[in-house]
Amino acid sequence: TLDECMDIAIKNHLPLRTIKKSVKLAQWRLFEARRNLLPKVGVRMEEHTGQIGGRRFYGKSTMVDLQQTLFHGGEFMYTMMQAQTNLKIVNKEYSRIKNELILQVKKGYHTFAKAKENFRLQQELSREVSMIGDMVIKQFEAGVTANLELLNVNSQTNQVRFQHASAKGDV
Repeated sequence: TLDECMDIAIKNHLPLRTIKKSVKLAQWRLFEARRNLLPKVGVRMEEHTGQIGGRRFYGKSTMVDLQQTLFHGGEFMYTMMQAQTNLKIVNKEYSRIKNELILQVKKGYHTFAKAKENFRLQQELSREVSMIGDMVIKQFEAGVTANLELLNVNSQTNQVRFQHASAKGDV
């Protein structure tokens, strides 16, 4: 079916698969740009053991480090906006390539369906013309039909055969 043809084409079209990877990359870059706007959090845990003045000691310390850039000249915001724009561009490119592929598949599919239908019609016409040609030949041999009519029928029969062969070649 047409849908199956389109699914196969979409799955196997190399430029479409390549641009799909570019979309994934643009999504990751946007995620990274958004992440850079958030505060950075670090956790550090330390354990201390030792001996002071003959006494052993054991200690633990935990530290949380929180960093938030208040002003960086708008660099992070600009980077995020640039990543959003890149993602939009890549998505549009993906849509364009996919639409062009679908158009090619539909054209090919409908051209093939049209050629098959034309071939079927030419086969029917060829059978009918052959029957008529046989009747005219029998009439000519019986002396009922003129030579000119036989030549006309032979000419039309040859034309139908040519059209039939042409339709077969199109399929």
